[in-house]
Parts: sequence; structure tokens; C-alpha cells
Amino acid sequence: MLNRDAVNFRGVFLSSPSGPCPVVPYDVAGRVRGHRVVFQTTRRWTTDCRVTANWYGRMVDPATIATTFVATFVEPSGRRRTVRGTEVFRRI
Repeated sequence: MLNRDAVNFRGVFLSSPSGPCPVVPYDVAGRVRGHRVVFQTTRRWTTDCRVTANWYGRMVDPATIATTFVATFVEPSGRRRTVRGTEVFRRI
């Protein structure tokens, strides 16, 4: 049974090895409350792979989190772009 009190967390998030910026570190900060998880990943200290993503999800079981995300970044042309999607995280 999960604790219903909110728990804050911080750390480092590594991007997917198969994405456009493979295994790039991002700052991560978020909160877990019961089965709900909310966190933000950011990379602002460099111009390459700079993105901010907000993730919202729930714990499916103790080792799996299903999320949706909204990521915002600036394309090389200078145009601001927003991408939405889903992701499932599994403890390894």
C-alpha cells in the first residue's frame, strides 16, 4: 500500500538512448502523492538538447509509472515548439 502523504524528489533524468539527444542528463524535480506522480525535467545550462518537459502520471504497480508529457523547446530556426506524448517508465 502506498503512503498518501506527498513526497518531493529531485535528481537527474537521462533521456532515451534512441531519441534525438541520446542519454543526455536533465534536472528532474517532482512529487509523488499516493499513486499520482508529477515531475518536470529541464536542461537550461546548454544550447544543445535544451527542453523543459512536464510529466503527469500514475503508478501502475511499484515498478511502473504511466505518464503523459508536454515538452517545450526552441527549434534551430528559432521557432518555439510544443510536443505532447506518453511514456511508461519501468524500474530497472
